[in-house]
Amino acid sequence: MGKKYISKRLQNRNLGFQRFISTNSINNTAQTSIEHLTTTTEKKLRLSRAQLRARSISTTQSTTEDEYEPTFVDDESESHDIPYNSVNIIVNIGMILNLVNKFRCASCNRVGEMSEKVTQRRGLLYHITFSCTCSFETSFTNSTELVHSSTSRMDELNMMACVAANVAGIKRTGMTTILGILNILPPVQIENWNKYQKIYSNALDVVKDESLGRAAEEAAEQSSEAADHEGVTNIKVSIDGTWLTRRGHSSLHGVATVCSTADPPKVLDFECLSRHCTTCSGLLAIREHNPEMYQRFSAEHIESGCEENHSGSSSGMEAAGVVKVFCRSEVKHLLRYTTYIGDGDANNELALLDAQP
Repeated sequence: MGKKYISKRLQNRNLGFQRFISTNSINNTAQTSIEHLTTTTEKKLRLSRAQLRARSISTTQSTTEDEYEPTFVDDESESHDIPYNSVNIIVNIGMILNLVNKFRCASCNRVGEMSEKVTQRRGLLYHITFSCTCSFETSFTNSTELVHSSTSRMDELNMMACVAANVAGIKRTGMTTILGILNILPPVQIENWNKYQKIYSNALDVVKDESLGRAAEEAAEQSSEAADHEGVTNIKVSIDGTWLTRRGHSSLHGVATVCSTADPPKVLDFECLSRHCTTCSGLLAIREHNPEMYQRFSAEHIESGCEENHSGSSSGMEAAGVVKVFCRSEVKHLLRYTTYIGDGDANNELALLDAQP
């Protein structure tokens, strides 16, 4: 009994000694790695990271994250690793002038004789000319031209503003409000904004078609049945619908989606339905006062495409959308949806049985 007790005490003593040596080695390593740092905040951050890295040296994921951590910066520390060449910043024009006036004029070699003038502005794009008292001028533009075959006098910065407004769901009005708070002049006029909107919409359609096409190819490859003589493959899908508002039975807009049952499952097709059109609602204001103009504008609007594509109830949007997606599956993807997994909505089954897609 005594030998076992003494042996256990020796093991505990050795274990404590090893921990002491390990802790000292970690601290020494961390201290030597932060000697080149200047601020106390950076020393504390690097010291804590070094200790965490030493404690979890066997974990590959934590080591990878530690390697990338120094490239991120918060408001109270500095970074020397972030590539700022492609980053956009908000700068006051007066500060740009102060910077320019710290350099010598390329013509007269004098300092502080420059004045600025905005020679052209298109939304967020500025052409600024700096003139010296000796008549020397130089200029710069704060954005590059938009590389697109059908564009003229369009630039990247205004394009990004249009994309940001769409992603955030605030449109041009919301973007104008945000820019106004930042003391920035409004974006491009509505006519030019619609041009950017058209380019963005076309790009989304291209990406959408490519994504749906790849999902269809994966579904066909993983199907348990081979393609028939027409190249159409039978697959199983899952279907679901959603509405714009939580109260789906009174919503004006809805979406029906069909997903594959492949690994991983992906969206194969979708159909957006709407019971409301903004243009049609606006035309109602002139129907009584000017029937002829209403008829002309209404015919042009219907020819160009009306947003209202569902005349039934909101609860029937999912079934109507599912039928449309099923009917075009063979033409669009060379797929035949023979079996589907749903959420138990009987309307979908009845609509498919009636349509016989």
